[in-house]
Amino acid sequence: MLAHSQVWPPPEEYEVERVTRLENVLKVSCEVSGTTSSFTIKLDGSEVVHVDGELGVKTTTRSRVESGKIITDWKLERDSKVIIEGHEVRSLSEDGNRQILDSLVKSPRQHVKNHIVMIREQ
Repeated sequence: MLAHSQVWPPPEEYEVERVTRLENVLKVSCEVSGTTSSFTIKLDGSEVVHVDGELGVKTTTRSRVESGKIITDWKLERDSKVIIEGHEVRSLSEDGNRQILDSLVKSPRQHVKNHIVMIREQ
């Protein structure tokens, strides 16, 4: 168990997530250990499909806004079979300085729930 004064993970290992918005499209870029990946969230409920030919994986996401929260359902498929799927709820604190991400990720072997609070950089 961590003492209250400890921070985990150490600050140099934090993921940095940058969100930009253009009309109803959010671009989310994540940086971990110098590697950046990104994904798109369309707030109008339409599907976003990304195919990684090298890995043979297709990712499909669909997002919508409900009560000020962004709800996203996604799945990864290989050979037309779902190998992992998830449900995410993103919201902002009243002051806009914290993004809260609650997620459920399901695979054939396990279900993982996460509650992540991200603090805006100044």
